[in-house]
Amino acid sequence: MKKLVSILLALALCGTLSLVLAAPVLASPDTWEKNTGTEAQVVGDTITLGEWGEAEAGSQPVAVHGVTMALPPAAQIYVEFTYDLYAWDSYNAVGTPNPPWLGGTGYWDSFSVSVSQDKYWNLSLTDPLDGDPLDVGFLWGGTSYGDGNLESTSGSGSALMTASPTSTNYLNVVLDTATSPEADINYPSYGEFEITRIEIIGAIDIKPWSDPNSINTKSKSVVPVAILGSAGFDVTAIDPATLDLYFGPDGATPAHDITDPAVFADHIVYPWQPDPVGNPGLWYTANEDNIPDLVVHFRQQDTGLAVGDTEANLMTSLSNVGQI
Repeated sequence: MKKLVSILLALALCGTLSLVLAAPVLASPDTWEKNTGTEAQVVGDTITLGEWGEAEAGSQPVAVHGVTMALPPAAQIYVEFTYDLYAWDSYNAVGTPNPPWLGGTGYWDSFSVSVSQDKYWNLSLTDPLDGDPLDVGFLWGGTSYGDGNLESTSGSGSALMTASPTSTNYLNVVLDTATSPEADINYPSYGEFEITRIEIIGAIDIKPWSDPNSINTKSKSVVPVAILGSAGFDVTAIDPATLDLYFGPDGATPAHDITDPAVFADHIVYPWQPDPVGNPGLWYTANEDNIPDLVVHFRQQDTGLAVGDTEANLMTSLSNVGQI
């Protein structure tokens, strides 16, 4: 069965915030790119890293055994997954106490789920993995090697990782046996991941064209919220019949019937092109990027926003925003 990948957007009250767009697209093994020549396989819903059941005395190539998925520009990427991982090797600082096994230590083999702006195996990395150029959402390795102890961990997890709003993002699922300072072919590791949900968190803007993006909580007027289009998210491809929006603590609904195709079309904001005689035009999109945006209005008194609030949520469920 193919897994559902969702597109999620998120909000913040003075400026860009986050919004959840449940935009189903189907993920398949073809969606993942494998690091060629390594111990990584995608079969059905399962990503297998390493050679399953390898013995302690076995060997494993020094490599990034993994897969990556290219995703569009986003503010953040949220992932849910299950895992079943095994390690004969360690991933901790040299000399770390590790009773009761008391085997060798060092940063050797690591399993991780991360986001980066290039494929994991193209990056210049050093262990321990702790940030730029990766945002690591999940990281695990054993505590010792050479002691006859096959360590393991299994369960389910989730990760919210920072992404790039201006470039392609890569979701990496890897077993890394190559990153320095420690790397060799000894004491193999292996395991499986199943990625069950991906949410792409894009950008919105509350009160676009305003600086600061402040709201009068006593006003009886409407609050405009722009869902920002991007190279990877075409707001004009949204099916308005499935667009259910709820803004603020009290879940205000749109002041206009945004599910009506004509009303929806009136709320798409396009770039303002130069006039026919060549006078300079003005950018009219919410963030001046020449990509259409969707601006929706909510009645302030219905939002539940109060003095002191600095964040708000915009939730929706969509069934068609196009393909990743």
